[in-house]
Parts: sequence; C-alpha cells; structure tokens
Amino acid sequence: MSARLAAGYATRPEAAAALGMSVSTYESHENGLRATKGIPLESARQYARRFRVSLNWLLTGQGERSTSAVGVEIRGFIGAGAEIEDVEGSARYEELGITPDDADELEWYEVIGNSMEPRVYAGEFVAFEKREYEPSQLLRTECLVYLDDKRRFFKKLNPGTGPGLYDLISHNAEDRPDERVVKAGKLAMIVSRPRRA
Repeated sequence: MSARLAAGYATRPEAAAALGMSVSTYESHENGLRATKGIPLESARQYARRFRVSLNWLLTGQGERSTSAVGVEIRGFIGAGAEIEDVEGSARYEELGITPDDADELEWYEVIGNSMEPRVYAGEFVAFEKREYEPSQLLRTECLVYLDDKRRFFKKLNPGTGPGLYDLISHNAEDRPDERVVKAGKLAMIVSRPRRA
C-alpha cells in the first residue's frame, strides 16, 4: 500500500486501472491473499515499474526501496512479417521505466511492423529472456524463434510435420509452415513507451 500511495494512487481502483487489471485482482495482491500461490512474477514486475520501487524490495522488503530506471539497449526491430532486424551502427538505448532488476536478463526489440497486432503494436517494446530454450519447450507460445539460416522472428511456435520442423504463426501475416527452428527465447514482457510529462 505504501508503494501505491507514494506513486500517487490514492485508491486501489486507481492503481488497478493504471495497471490494466481488475480491482479484485489488484486488491488480492495488495492484501496478500495470494500468499499461498504467490503473485505472478510478471505482475510483480508490473507493480515495481508502475510504483517506481525495486522488484527485490517489493517481493522481500529487503534492499533499496526506490530505484532509478535504467535505459535498456534496443537490440533490433520486429518488422514486417515479424522478422527481427538488428540495430545498425551504434547501440541505441530507450528509457522504458525498467529497473536494473529487469534489465540484465532480457533482450529488447522495438516493434515497427503490424504482423502481430493485436498482441503488440508498432512503437511498443518486446523483451525476451536471454536464456535459450529448446523449441519444444515453448510450443504454442509467442516467442523469439531462431531459424537454422540465422534469421529470427517473433511468432507463435506450433508443431510442424516432422522432427525439428515448426509452424510459425502470425496474427496478421502469412504463416510460415515447416521452418527449421534451432532455439527459442521466452517472451518476458511487452512495454509501451512511457508518456512524457
């Protein structure tokens, strides 16, 4: 509650609306009623970003309460057909309200195409875990996929017709059947560019 109040949300409904969740879900998290199951990590990250507190402090009460957001390196762009293009030239950083707790374990990409709308929109930022997964571990999820020819895509990964083959599914582009996927990256979060005051 103190983090909510310090962030300028006087009531639980205000905080719930800002976080895009139901009041009852927010209240159960703030009241600790989910103690047996815990709060989902993505929800905790969302609270930490919105309330400008460190994830560690929010979850454990330990360490520094407030934290400064860090600029995150944008590794590339998710363009037409959800293919990922690398940033050319010098590194590019964006201030997205992400805390150091989140920044080190993630790779960030800016969306410039529309093939995954309504899931993500142009101008939003998508983060994937740096940890590599076997494609079979992320079946039927939206993820970063690495093909054997070194191309990368943000797609939903479905089984293909044979071993090592996968169908890559988009919301608004043609599907790519039977692609040879060698590894995958788990979707961690989607962030809109913060509004400037």
